[in-house]
Amino acid sequence: MNEQELNQEVREMTETGMIQHLTSGDQAIAVSFATRELLPAISRQERKEILYQQFYRKLNDLIGKGLEVDYTSISISAQTVEGKLSLKSINPWMLNSLRERNLSLYTNRNRQVV
Repeated sequence: MNEQELNQEVREMTETGMIQHLTSGDQAIAVSFATRELLPAISRQERKEILYQQFYRKLNDLIGKGLEVDYTSISISAQTVEGKLSLKSINPWMLNSLRERNLSLYTNRNRQVV
């Protein structure tokens, strides 16, 4: 997702009341981070531990710079972890930092289907 697409998502999320807050009080959006690295064919628990280590290594230094991560939300099948991204930190530096770490960023939007 590029910065323009993300800013459009943020506008839509703001208009529909989907803004959350970081523990610091800053306004934020719910996001998921996905790794693009392939995991070996090992047990689910071992894959979960590898994912935890990967996400921790790639994201931990961004915490406090407009990012929060819920490491308990790791999805083994999707290879994602949920978090929050401060509206203040939606900028080229943050997006490039995520790209350089081989991570994809997705907004988490709960949309009513029925």
